[in-house]
Amino acid sequence: MDTATFTQFADLQARLIDYASRVGELRTPTDVLDELHAITTRTHPLSVLGAARFPLKSSDWGSIQLGKSVFLHREVPEGWWKEYETLARDKFRPLLFLAQSSMASCTWTEVKRMLEPIGVDRWADELGLKYGMRDGLTCPVGGRWVVAFWSRRDLSHILTQPMRIMILATGHCFWRQSGSSQWRTSSWSCSIWKDFRPWR
Repeated sequence: MDTATFTQFADLQARLIDYASRVGELRTPTDVLDELHAITTRTHPLSVLGAARFPLKSSDWGSIQLGKSVFLHREVPEGWWKEYETLARDKFRPLLFLAQSSMASCTWTEVKRMLEPIGVDRWADELGLKYGMRDGLTCPVGGRWVVAFWSRRDLSHILTQPMRIMILATGHCFWRQSGSSQWRTSSWSCSIWKDFRPWR
């Protein structure tokens, strides 16, 4: 890791740890996503897309509702969500499928290389490109949530493994939520951060 990359990583780490220690004080989903977006975009081309709670039935993604079980960041390209909802209806959603069945984060490019979609199965990739969303990162959280990011650049050589771990750990701030008026949560447990030092 060269000096510039290390400096960027150290800055990201410090800001994410501070964010995790304060996230319980944030009052609304908008506040939570705005703060996280400000951190990840400061040093990397990684914008917050949003957070979604998995439906009770693994295939019942049609039941999710914006503002109730899906929360988007304000800078998601206008029109993307509406078109996504329309195109995704009754279709296989590979990114969400993998997020539900795995505890590992993955970039959209990695998923595309893994599954090699063709024809109509490329709908999500083509929709993203239409709105300037070339790549992204999905982070499953405790089997209950997924936190997603997007980028105008290929993330393959930008997101190192330590960075992914840091971002994935931040996602666990969504994990033990239950009962708040908007998130339906009351606990923002982020103890995972307490002794985390990825360079050790």
